[in-house]
Amino acid sequence: MAGVHRFPAKSGAESGIQGKEVHLSRERLYFFLKVGVTVVVLVWLITIIDLKEVWQLLSQVKWGYFLGAAGVLIAINIVLAARWKVLLDVGENRLSWFKLLQLYLVGGFFNSFFPTGLGGDVMRIWLSGNANKNHTGAFAAVFVERLLGMAGTVGIVLIGGWMYLGSVNGYDLRAIIVGIGAAILLSLMSILHPGLYNKITNLLAKIHLFRLGELLSKVFSALHSYRFSMWRLGVGFILSFIVQFLFVVLHFFIGEALTGIDKLTIQPYFLISPMIGLGNFLPSVGGYGIREGSYVLLLSIFGISKDLGFSYAVLADILIFLFVSIGGIVFVLLRKNEDLPSVLKKHRFLSATI
Repeated sequence: MAGVHRFPAKSGAESGIQGKEVHLSRERLYFFLKVGVTVVVLVWLITIIDLKEVWQLLSQVKWGYFLGAAGVLIAINIVLAARWKVLLDVGENRLSWFKLLQLYLVGGFFNSFFPTGLGGDVMRIWLSGNANKNHTGAFAAVFVERLLGMAGTVGIVLIGGWMYLGSVNGYDLRAIIVGIGAAILLSLMSILHPGLYNKITNLLAKIHLFRLGELLSKVFSALHSYRFSMWRLGVGFILSFIVQFLFVVLHFFIGEALTGIDKLTIQPYFLISPMIGLGNFLPSVGGYGIREGSYVLLLSIFGISKDLGFSYAVLADILIFLFVSIGGIVFVLLRKNEDLPSVLKKHRFLSATI
């Protein structure tokens, strides 16, 4: 038709390139957001504390309690690996408990040292999925792990701090705790209930955009398979509860290692420990900045000074740094002995294998 200019249609390759560019730009934006949050919070903390006082406090650390905290951290990872194996064994799992412990350590290393979107859970799904040739089942196991972890957190707060939490600065937190527990219960019901399962899968089947419905349906089916192994969920919850209690003990030991915080009983840590865990979901580089700020703010509720609270955070960071460095060594050894594929290909593994 005269006078009408027709634009050439974009080829599939061009559309794919543009899609990748949008994806990369979002990743860069999220990366800078995490770096920005970490830098801003750390700068703010440095402006409100006395670094000389912090150094003085850290020079008086009771190393016996610090070593005790390290032992508790080792125990936590042992229990976490056991929980992961219980959930993975619902399918054809070829990985031993010791191998899963190694992968947990690798996941911790990537969580703490890599500022990109490559988190510890993604690494664990990738590595265990490669070993078992089933990334869908690997994703389902890690997802259920997260749900059980939240359930264990709610359990430890309810049992250990129910009466105490109700009177912290006049805030009644029991309703929040019950609300979180109800949300977890509803999530498990939606996964396990046959009627809800059929409705959700029918709904997902109608989603055709980027194969999203198909992928989500496969993942949801894998999660639904736990309906036939309910005892695994029960054991997983018990292990999650043990892990959360050990985290409380871990934080208590770190506090006992510092003069001034050692006046606190174990009871406040039933609030501090789960709140620190929730802070890890906020955008930051390896949790740095958010974790230190959370320690300072939460400990101040119980009359601990900012300098002492920051000293606590630094001591916790030293412990975490030493422990996750082991994960880096394990990763190097695994790549050397088993020729693990490059982490640079991680963006494609889920969509290509689920």
